[in-house]
Amino acid sequence: NIAAFGVESFDPEVVRQNNLNTAPQIAYEAIKRINRHGAVRGEDGLPRFLPGINIIFGLLGETKHTNGHNMKWLQRVYDEGLMLRRINIRQAAVFEGTYLFEKSKEVFLQKYKRLYWKWRNEIRQKIDYPMLQRITPKGTVLANCYAEIYDGNTTFCRQFGTYPLIVGVKGRLPLKRFYGLKITGHMLRSITGVVEKANESFIIAPEVLHPMPS
Repeated sequence: NIAAFGVESFDPEVVRQNNLNTAPQIAYEAIKRINRHGAVRGEDGLPRFLPGINIIFGLLGETKHTNGHNMKWLQRVYDEGLMLRRINIRQAAVFEGTYLFEKSKEVFLQKYKRLYWKWRNEIRQKIDYPMLQRITPKGTVLANCYAEIYDGNTTFCRQFGTYPLIVGVKGRLPLKRFYGLKITGHMLRSITGVVEKANESFIIAPEVLHPMPS
């Protein structure tokens, strides 16, 4: 399970200008505290309870140094052996009638928009990828992964929970069944695995997944 944090930005000027409710140091301390209690692995093979954070670009006060602030704190989290289950990276949606909409007419809000994909990729490559390897090292067995859908000759499975990891398994496994999957590899946002054990005693009936109308 995931403790969903806002955070939005580790740039103190962005925090100030947008009246965000979490300063970088407070966010870091909260991440550390949840890891202290939630990083232990549960019966399903994953840490029991980890934080997940959001990073939003395109907010007031953003400069060319903004992602440097983000990377400094995210790298600190990683270097200290802590875990983040997921990092959502988004661009701010600007709606008419809001303060951000009025300010978006000013050049400085658009100035660094072109850097979004570069910044996003930097976080994905330098933080997300090694973090996923830490959370699910090769050889980890994830219990009760539900075979959900095919894509070509790959079966995609995931556990029940908040923001479950997607595990790609080569071959077409019987769907609507649960498997223990041994992790064999990592991608930026998902993992690959092989069947360690099929849980034939834990099969969800179709009427449970798709209840008949009353």
